[in-house]
Amino acid sequence: MTDWIAAEGGTGDSRRIAREIRDTGRVTVERFIEAMSDPRAAFLLLRAVDTAFGALSPLARAHDRGLLGSYQQRLLDTGAYYSDHAGSVLPKRCPAGRPQPVEDSFGDHLRWLMLVPRTADDGMCFQVLRDPLLDFDERIRRSTNAPRIVVGCVPFIADLAELEINPIDRSGARFYSISLQHGLNGRDWSGHWRTRAAAALDNLDRSGAHIGILPELALTDDLLTWWQNELLTRSRPPGSRLQWILVGTGPLSAGPAAERRPNRAVLLHRDNGRLVLEQDKCDGFSMTDEQMANWRLFGLQPGPRAEWMREGHDRVVLEAWAGRFAVLICEDFDRLFALGAPLATWGPTHLLIPVFAPRVTRYRWQQKSAQQFVNEVGAISVIANSNAIPFVDGGAGPDDHGYAMMVCPADADWSPRIEIRVQHEPTGVTTFELPGR
Repeated sequence: MTDWIAAEGGTGDSRRIAREIRDTGRVTVERFIEAMSDPRAAFLLLRAVDTAFGALSPLARAHDRGLLGSYQQRLLDTGAYYSDHAGSVLPKRCPAGRPQPVEDSFGDHLRWLMLVPRTADDGMCFQVLRDPLLDFDERIRRSTNAPRIVVGCVPFIADLAELEINPIDRSGARFYSISLQHGLNGRDWSGHWRTRAAAALDNLDRSGAHIGILPELALTDDLLTWWQNELLTRSRPPGSRLQWILVGTGPLSAGPAAERRPNRAVLLHRDNGRLVLEQDKCDGFSMTDEQMANWRLFGLQPGPRAEWMREGHDRVVLEAWAGRFAVLICEDFDRLFALGAPLATWGPTHLLIPVFAPRVTRYRWQQKSAQQFVNEVGAISVIANSNAIPFVDGGAGPDDHGYAMMVCPADADWSPRIEIRVQHEPTGVTTFELPGR
């Protein structure tokens, strides 16, 4: 294929065909027949289709869409230019981050389009945010064609004393459960969490962030109800840019008969408290005896123990104005073969990752997973942790660990850009400005 491109040279065949497709809205029968009989002609035709559809991408900033407007409407309605039993043709919203002087595959030769093959029961759920009341507001959508989103991370949980930590032994198997303290238990924990959530919301409104992220285990059923009601009744201040809040994850109700609850992440809209996305954790984290000791979780020993939760199956990819979003909860972000590979085929632009872990540290698993997504699909990862687990000194320097991390493609070279922030206040906000997608 590289040789075919070189052979085309300055003839501009594919560009000429692209203009023809854009101006007529179709591929002629003659060109289709030629492509069916000649691999080189088929390749040039597909490149021409890709170039023509570049006029529909907001990132191309093209003004002349020719007669391809019907495909633009189909994209708005379904999130895809075309879908059938074989798969879907989507706009490619970001390039892979690894250097590719020679393309590895056919898909790498396409700049504006990507084919997502349909795979039976892979658990992927592609959702298009059609309701304008759930997307970014019109004022922000009008401001730029390549949005530079600011994400704010809130630690929320101050220390292990704010968590209820229990070992669970069932039929010879050992599990653990961890959640926010609740009930009275000598203290009004419900009031405590609501006061903290209100302070976190105030700080997010003042931070300049478009998206807020709270960490894993920062959510309960009672607190979710509070968030929904508060966001519905409390107007966003005039200076706030906040649009979405991932209000954390936690063991939420899954019906009266469900003994194991899903560890569920919930993304809400700032202006109305309505649900934008929810994602259940798919793979629980198994904790070793050494980790229990290092993390001061002595009540769970002896290890190992598995996470007590109902495992999720569906993995949501959300198509919105600001990008193509997915949420991966802690351990799921480390499962690159089982969860990362199917997700990567959909070309996500932004990964929101709430975790429960020691401080996020450079060169450890979070950075390694994030760099894989940068290299393969160009996705930006934002990891949000709490202050719960005491700092475990693994020899990292003072600038190499913190409570939040952002990994994105570099602007000038091929090395991913990595930023780590420290935030000691549970309601404080650390922000990252993300490149446009």
